[in-house]
Amino acid sequence: MPRLPSLLGALAFFAAIGCGGPSAPVTGSVTYEGNPVEEGAITFLPTDGKEASRGAMIKGGRYAADMVPGKWTVQISGGRKLAAPASSEDAYKKGQLADKAGMVPPNALGNGGAIEIKPGPQTFDFALTKPGPKKS
Repeated sequence: MPRLPSLLGALAFFAAIGCGGPSAPVTGSVTYEGNPVEEGAITFLPTDGKEASRGAMIKGGRYAADMVPGKWTVQISGGRKLAAPASSEDAYKKGQLADKAGMVPPNALGNGGAIEIKPGPQTFDFALTKPGPKKS
């Protein structure tokens, strides 16, 4: 058993330095067209490929994520709460009305932007808007 204290000491050391683990609590708000994104997801994709993607759920226009400092691309999905469809025909109609229901399109302005997360707690708010006209 003499190795147990040294093993525990090594584990404590690596936990203290973080081992590349979360060390930057990030919180913020997410809106689309001025309205809170009621339910959805925010995904952080590493721009350098050294970390795994991370994410958090959006509830009531707010999110909280444990992050690693670095540069990240942010992708947001979600929108207003929608009632469950009663049938497949209803689901098809709801799919056609997704934009009218306040769903965030992948190409919304402000979506897919880059941020830099530094050590320590911080706030990033995202105010997304409808995509502009398509360029020919």
